[in-house]
Amino acid sequence: MAERRILDKIDPRQFGNMPNTSTSHYLVGVIDSILQKLDEPVSWINVIAIDLRKAFYLICHNILVKKLLGLGVHLFLVRLIASFLSGRCQRTKYKSTYSDPLPIFCGVPQAWDHFCFLS
Repeated sequence: MAERRILDKIDPRQFGNMPNTSTSHYLVGVIDSILQKLDEPVSWINVIAIDLRKAFYLICHNILVKKLLGLGVHLFLVRLIASFLSGRCQRTKYKSTYSDPLPIFCGVPQAWDHFCFLS
C-alpha cells in the first residue's frame, strides 16, 4: 500500500528503476518529442542528458525522511526507514589496514533507488 502511494507520486517520465520500464522507454519518448517538435514550422531543440547513476550517493537522509512524510507515508514506516539509514558508517581498507569508521549522512543502499526518486 505504501509503495503504491509513492509510485503514484513519481513523475511518469521517470523510467530508471521503475517496474516494466527501462532507459529504452526513455529514449523512445525523447525521440518522439524531438520528432514532434521538428514537425512544427519553426522549431529549436535543446537537449541536455544527465547520467544520474551515482545520484543516490547524494541523497540526504533528512530530506528523504521529510519527503516521505510529505507523501503521507505512515509514520511507523518512516521511522523504520530512518532507523535503517541512521547510524551507518563507512571505512576504507588498504591491504590489511582499515581506516577509522566515519558516519554516513547521505546515500541509500542499492535496490532503494526507485524508492528515493520522488517528485
